[in-house]
Amino acid sequence: MSTNLQPIPELDLENIKKRFLAINRQRLSLTTETLDERQKQFIHVLPLLFHDNNVSLPGYVNDDTPSGISDYSQDSYAVKAARILFKDYKANRRAHRRMEINGLYFMGSCGSIAFNRNSDFDVWLLHANDLSANRIDLIQQKAHAIEKWAEEQLRLEVHFFIFSAEEFKNGKQQGLSSESSGSAQHYLLLDEFYRSSLLIAGKMPVWWLVPPEQEQHYEDYIESLRQQGQLDIDDVIDFGSVADIPAAEFFGAAVWQLYKSINSPYKSLMKLLLMEVYASEFPSIDVLSMMFKEAVYSGVRNVDDLDPYVIMYHKIEEYLMIHNQRERLELFRQCFYIKISEPLGNQVRRKSWRRELFKQLTLEWGWTEEQFMLMDTRKEWQIGQISKQRNQIMNALTESYRFLSSFARQNTEVSLVSQTELNILGRKLYAAFERKSGKVDIINRSNENNLNSAAVMIKQNRNQSGQDVWQMFQTGRASEEKESNKPIKRAQSLIELLAWAYFNQIIDSHSGFTLNTQDDLNAKELRQILAALEDEFPTRRLHDADFNDLSQSAKIEHACLFVNVGRHPQIGGSDYVGHLSTARDNVLSYGGQQYNLAISFDLLISTTWEELLTFHFDGQDALLECICEYTRWAPIAESSGPPTIHVFSYSSSYGPAIIKRIEEVFKDVVNQYYGKDLSGCKRYLLEIGNCYHQLYNEGEQLKHNYIGNSKLLYRSLG
Repeated sequence: MSTNLQPIPELDLENIKKRFLAINRQRLSLTTETLDERQKQFIHVLPLLFHDNNVSLPGYVNDDTPSGISDYSQDSYAVKAARILFKDYKANRRAHRRMEINGLYFMGSCGSIAFNRNSDFDVWLLHANDLSANRIDLIQQKAHAIEKWAEEQLRLEVHFFIFSAEEFKNGKQQGLSSESSGSAQHYLLLDEFYRSSLLIAGKMPVWWLVPPEQEQHYEDYIESLRQQGQLDIDDVIDFGSVADIPAAEFFGAAVWQLYKSINSPYKSLMKLLLMEVYASEFPSIDVLSMMFKEAVYSGVRNVDDLDPYVIMYHKIEEYLMIHNQRERLELFRQCFYIKISEPLGNQVRRKSWRRELFKQLTLEWGWTEEQFMLMDTRKEWQIGQISKQRNQIMNALTESYRFLSSFARQNTEVSLVSQTELNILGRKLYAAFERKSGKVDIINRSNENNLNSAAVMIKQNRNQSGQDVWQMFQTGRASEEKESNKPIKRAQSLIELLAWAYFNQIIDSHSGFTLNTQDDLNAKELRQILAALEDEFPTRRLHDADFNDLSQSAKIEHACLFVNVGRHPQIGGSDYVGHLSTARDNVLSYGGQQYNLAISFDLLISTTWEELLTFHFDGQDALLECICEYTRWAPIAESSGPPTIHVFSYSSSYGPAIIKRIEEVFKDVVNQYYGKDLSGCKRYLLEIGNCYHQLYNEGEQLKHNYIGNSKLLYRSLG
């Protein structure tokens, strides 16, 4: 044992306990201030539910269910709360033969500035180390029943995480937070626990009793307390030290948060920035839990100064200011504002300790009243503001990705395992933010903002190159876009424009439309296309790309094909197509004059990388180009082809005939080229109009070329 380990005097040790317990009591009291009367009773009665295995309490399973919490006795508040909530409750005063639960803790935002009426409760339940698996299962059953009761009767979201301190210290914990990735983030989870947890009942963490300067000698110091008779190890919970966080752990946590932040950016960005700060300090990391402990040991007693979220805010703010990252600092403040969820605009008159603390914190931000109002009305933001913030998020995530890549290269501890994770993460960022022709940019991923427009105007122009430019204007609501008379979206095809507006929840099949187009598009066809999107993508959400999806090449998840959008097939210069009256009823080569009635194709696909892409094909090779693009996503060497394509055509009365023929062609091509031996030369002939085209396999991809009329076909075959 190191010779410099001098246990603190017994009187000081008792004072340290009192300090932590006093802070704990204050934060528990602050937690109840946010709740209604019945929810407040839950805080008082919670330990009683596990201490007294009583048939009149919710969650009762059987008489053998482990119960009894160490160092806990049924106080008058708990008994009174139980009688209010459960009329039949009668306190059991019999002594427990054995205390089988070592402690109950709140973990997370309880008692902090971030706790509000909508916050959930994460509860760590520590059972005795020697409980059998069957008896642990009984506690699990009881906890699940209490979760259900709290939700149904009290409108509280409660999550219990049941394990032993020994399991945790040995690294056997799994998913000990509702925010956890489920990966082995042992020390980071412990860091979060030590700075944010509240002891509800049971044993205190022995970590409280180890002075900050002795954290590096954690085990030896505890042993010295025991040998001096100042500590009975059975009276405390020992989760371990946070002195050394492995680089691989916070690198993995940062990758996970960066991965999550694309779909839910605000909360994840804060955690991501904290991991970046930790990485920048490695190997001498000043973790937040140690900052909290140092403050307590130095005599700080004001819970506002010890608030875990306030401490985190100041640490990240200092890092961003030192590195002169003003844009990321502003975005971090917006994320923090959203997390706290306490409006500070002048329209709010109510007072609370959270609001007063938050106001003090934001004094140095230099925000105007307009900025506070903008954040308070975030759910009412329109396209312009959402796009602006999305660009800020994209820049912040890109900066974090660069930092992680640099950190991985500089630290051999993570470089061996980092490259695969970074590649996958790079693909996720690419899929979410890369701008390319035909890609549908989904900016309202969380669906928090009500962007639905009662009416829009769709306008079609042609540029100097003769290419279509489609624009959408909002006409059914006041917005900054309307006032400036700017389109809310430009696209190269109508399907791209409609898909963008549909997936961002701006329009649906019931919206009002004004059309200013040069094609034969009408409102009926527009509504039919949107109705098809509603059928194909009813939730307006794409397949969630997981690590397995991103570790492979992108594939088609779902495919739709729209034929002749806004285009009426013409015969002999007329846009009227009569009834199919000849034997030649092939819509690709119709009638005696062999007219092609399928003249334009718009392919819409969602991919396994969580992308939504559109492709527009026009001209005599349009169908062939479309087939080649469709099959490009599934190499021919694979046994199965791309998923079945769903075809739609609404512009003429021959839509059903067009749909039938195009679906036949796609099905036939897949049958010809997938799951078969293609060692020989295999060509697929397709008659379009009065000419022939051929598809052929080259390098596991389909290619096509033009042959010509029947005479040229015979010559080619010969």
